[in-house]
Amino acid sequence: MLAGTLLTDHNLAELQQMFSAHDLATELQEDELKIPGDATILVREGFAHESILVGHAREHDDLLAGIGQVSKLLQQYRLAHDYEIYDRDNQLIDSFDYAP
Repeated sequence: MLAGTLLTDHNLAELQQMFSAHDLATELQEDELKIPGDATILVREGFAHESILVGHAREHDDLLAGIGQVSKLLQQYRLAHDYEIYDRDNQLIDSFDYAP
């Protein structure tokens, strides 16, 4: 399981355009942006300038690869974000924090 935050003034439609410009497939839904793949990553509307990152995958490596790809793109746009990845027993197995 992935849990995190994204600090941005961009709305979900603008984020979708950013991801699409880098050939990252997305699906814009009412209140979330879905990034499908071996891992499913969701960007959900949060409060003010903070969006919520959540994700899941069958395999830990798929989740790491999926969020790694999303994180690299967010870093290119210099968007602050952080996340934690937990195993099925809710034990923290990885974390990341980016602040430009």
